[in-house]
Amino acid sequence: MERTGTATFLRDVSMFFTGSAAVYELQPPILRTDLDPNGLPFVEVVQYVVAVDAMIGGIRIGSTLYQSDETGYVTSWERVHENPMLDTREAALADLGYKIERGEGDGG
Repeated sequence: MERTGTATFLRDVSMFFTGSAAVYELQPPILRTDLDPNGLPFVEVVQYVVAVDAMIGGIRIGSTLYQSDETGYVTSWERVHENPMLDTREAALADLGYKIERGEGDGG
C-alpha cells in the first residue's frame, strides 16, 4: 500500500504490555465504520493507536494496533489492525498506509 499518512511517535508504553509497545498519532486519522447496538451505522475517528509487538520467549510473533488516547490508554480492545505476518509495528503501520516519524526514545 502506498504510504499516504504519517504516524508520529509519542511515547513508549512497553511497561504496560508483553513485548514492545508505543503510542502513535495518525495523520490523517483512520475512519472506521461500524454498527451500534441498535444496528445503526456510525463513523469512528481513530487518531491515536498503541502499536504492540507481541513477543513469546523473546521472539516477535506479530504486531497489533489498538485504538488509544494520546497517553496510551487503550480506549477499545477491538483491533484496529492485525497481521501475524507483519512482525514489527512499522510494518503494521505501513500496511495501513502510514510512515513512522521517529521521535526521541522510539526503540522502533
